Amino acid sequence: MSGLSGLWSSFKRLDAYPKTLEDFRIQTFSGGTITVLAALLMAGLFASEIIEFQRPEVREEIFVDTSRGLDKKLKINFDVIIHHVSCSYLSLDAMDVSGEQHIGIQHHVFKRRLDLDGKPLEDPVKERQLGESAQIVNKTKNNEIEVVTCGSCYGAETAEQKCCNTCNEVKQAYSRKTWKFDPRGVDQCKSGATDEEESNALKEGCQMYGYLEVNRVGGSFHFGPGKSFSINHVHVHDVQPFTSSEFNLTHTIRHLSFGQAVQSSEESALDGVVGFAEKGGTMFQYYLKVVPTTYIREEMVFPTNQYSVTRHQKVVSLMSGESGMPGVFFSYELAPFMVKYSEKQKSLGHFLTGLCAIIGGVFTVAGILDKLVYSSSKIILQKMELGKATFSSKMREYGDEHRIFLQGMMCRGIADYQEILKLLQCVCVRCNLVFPNEKKDQARMLVHIVQQINTKLDPLGLLIDKVIDEDNKARVTYFGLFNKIDRSQEATELTKKAMVNYNPGELEFLKLVVENIMDNEDKELESITAINLSRHVVSRPFKALEAESVIQKLVDDQWLKRAMDKSIRLSPRFIGEMEHYLKENFAEEIHACALCKKIVIRAVLCNCSKAFHLYCLASGDETKESQRCPKCKFKIELPNQGIVLPSRSQAKKRGRKTDSDSSDSD
Repeated sequence: MSGLSGLWSSFKRLDAYPKTLEDFRIQTFSGGTITVLAALLMAGLFASEIIEFQRPEVREEIFVDTSRGLDKKLKINFDVIIHHVSCSYLSLDAMDVSGEQHIGIQHHVFKRRLDLDGKPLEDPVKERQLGESAQIVNKTKNNEIEVVTCGSCYGAETAEQKCCNTCNEVKQAYSRKTWKFDPRGVDQCKSGATDEEESNALKEGCQMYGYLEVNRVGGSFHFGPGKSFSINHVHVHDVQPFTSSEFNLTHTIRHLSFGQAVQSSEESALDGVVGFAEKGGTMFQYYLKVVPTTYIREEMVFPTNQYSVTRHQKVVSLMSGESGMPGVFFSYELAPFMVKYSEKQKSLGHFLTGLCAIIGGVFTVAGILDKLVYSSSKIILQKMELGKATFSSKMREYGDEHRIFLQGMMCRGIADYQEILKLLQCVCVRCNLVFPNEKKDQARMLVHIVQQINTKLDPLGLLIDKVIDEDNKARVTYFGLFNKIDRSQEATELTKKAMVNYNPGELEFLKLVVENIMDNEDKELESITAINLSRHVVSRPFKALEAESVIQKLVDDQWLKRAMDKSIRLSPRFIGEMEHYLKENFAEEIHACALCKKIVIRAVLCNCSKAFHLYCLASGDETKESQRCPKCKFKIELPNQGIVLPSRSQAKKRGRKTDSDSSDSD
């Protein structure tokens, strides 16, 4: 028993795939993403491998062709249309490499009459044997073709006329014998063209199609006008009563191939080729290099041929001095080698090997990538924990840095951006935090701390927010601690309790100043006008000197501000703190900026009635002097500071005017 357990332990030590406990496995989002991508990649590679497995492998071999010889036949498939020569004046002849005309060629050729538009005029007619003419052809003992010039007179021979070589000679011989002449049985009359055929010779087209079986040696075949025959071993075409220059050999080769077609969709090199004759008497020559080819598919052998072609054409006439005759000539030469294509199905083992390679390769690469991503993320997280990556690396959710910053904001009430950054730097020093050097990182750190503090201030109705001074082209930003609770007239008691540094008389005076500023078209008051408002304080009137002191106190606490001309305006703190109060009581005097959508008191107005902050139109550029309205494209002149009103009559006045104007006149 102990021997079996030892053997079992030995086999366990051979395990190349050790397992880890489920509790120690870590699953990450990046790992899941890589797994999904790896699965999709494997699915795509599987599909391509299956398609490749189903496609047979084609092997190509080249060897010397030993099948050539006179006992082997070569099949030539053709379908040619001659557009301007009728079938009665068109002939097809074939020759071998010796130049001799082949008389006994096995063939299957059809002719179809066409009109000049290419439409059939009648059903196809089977052609007679190639090269056959009205003359009697015999073979000499040297197997050469020889023309016998004496034709039969069909019993009407005389001592003076023993031969009748034409239809007219036979007819005249019958007339001398006073016999009835019937041309239907006379060969000479069959070969001659009728008047109708002569008149239609150049008014019709002809389609010739079928196949030839010739000796498996080089040779040629051609389509030419007229009747063909041989004289002294020379191939001749009789085109009478026409001349060679009258025949237009424009043609279309619908199909030309050698041997058996392996695929019905396979196109040969000359399929669809059109030969256009610009002049009559044109000779078209096609030189074909035929390569014997064998396809072996599923133990079946398909012998066929491929070919390449070179074409040439010329005009033959006595005037041009070019030799030849009009026609479409095909000269073919067989290559001495043969190409064999063998299709072989891939083995199942090869297919399974490919699948295993895909699985192993994708999983290996995905594993390496997952480890790389996981290790990189761990390093980044470790650096963040050490405070080396970001400004918030050592920040707790809410700690001393937040409390100290809030305490500083409570002391200041409102401060510009540079002062806030100094406060933030002081917080970092006291809390052992790294203050960023880059301005972007400083801004991110400030936003982070403010957001964390606001989550704690929200239940108290307080908020640290930023406001921008309306009277500057540059964005002069302030951060302030604001009360979010409604500061409308219905919350007077709350307002009094919130502004603990001011007595009721001072608060009433502030209210009068604000109302007069909002009633003024320029949204500002001169200092003397503001001081005179102290006479209208009901709760506790005070003198002008005391009023000037109260105004200075409000300016120091940043509830009001003085312009360069000493006029009194609403400060960013007042606008941010009293937004609800302004919206409820001065809805007709305030606007919403067409760009930032926030309220604007001292608005830059366009002729189209759109209102803008000065800094929104200037885009923070202090040097910009004008800007076109985004809506109407009107050019607006930008002041250095203050308000622009294209038409002061457009401004709406409230009906709460005091009699301060009369006091000013006094």
